[in-house]
Amino acid sequence: MKFLERSERIRRYYSESTGARDSAESVLFSRFLAWGRMLSLIILGLIFVFPIVVPELLMGRSSRWMVGKFANCVCWLLGVKVDVCGKDAGADGRRVLYVSNHVSYLDICVLRSCSDVRFVARGDMKSWPFFGLLSRFNETLFFARNGTEAKRQVEVLSEAIGSGGKGMNVLVFPEGTTGGGRCPLAFKTSLFQGVVESAEEGRDVYLQPISLHYRALNNMSLTQFERDFVAWVGDEGFYPHVERCLGLGCITVEVVFHDARKVEKGDDRKFLASWSEERVGSVWGETKEKLEVCKDEES
Repeated sequence: MKFLERSERIRRYYSESTGARDSAESVLFSRFLAWGRMLSLIILGLIFVFPIVVPELLMGRSSRWMVGKFANCVCWLLGVKVDVCGKDAGADGRRVLYVSNHVSYLDICVLRSCSDVRFVARGDMKSWPFFGLLSRFNETLFFARNGTEAKRQVEVLSEAIGSGGKGMNVLVFPEGTTGGGRCPLAFKTSLFQGVVESAEEGRDVYLQPISLHYRALNNMSLTQFERDFVAWVGDEGFYPHVERCLGLGCITVEVVFHDARKVEKGDDRKFLASWSEERVGSVWGETKEKLEVCKDEES
């Protein structure tokens, strides 16, 4: 239902904003831009496939640093300008679990372009064309979305976080899905159990919240309605959304690294989830009460 409402709003946006003729020309230009960017992405992928695949498969060397270069190129190619605020706690070699709100598939390239991190993703993504291959070369941790995987997920996350450091830290999206970008959805506490267990084992581990704020389109402030062009939520198909998103102009996204917190023995996952959620939401200047209302509207 939300997908139909969003589609209708987008149709009206094109048909009413500048008039029927201008609208048709705008849509045509947007589609040309989107397909041009898709073709450019394919070419970029072919250029990077050799330096990424060969060291990994034939020489046994990690090619994660090339994945970071690739992410930077993708952001440039798609007209995504990344403004970074704050300091990456993992840049100095500390073991860090990053937690961020999730808005779109663009988040992966945006975050990877400014921090050398591994991601946690759903299990079926491993078989996706292109994205699955890229995720595997970035040493992504894949988990199936079912109860039987919960225990293994905690064990693997705890081990990954505990053996982290520069270039091997983990980033999770504790919302479990994408939101509209106006405020973070409720954080799932299960993804914080790994960092809790690492701290209990005596490891020095840190928790750092990150806020992703898509704030401008063509250097003009992005309204929530326009943010729907970027946010991938609901039942909307992947390819229709990609075509529309890539047909936009230049998008500015702000990546805010909040102050990291050392996880102490005795900290529980509910506290850490609440602490992280509040800081991620602080970028929008909302009080905790307003965020609760916002989350109800987004869900």
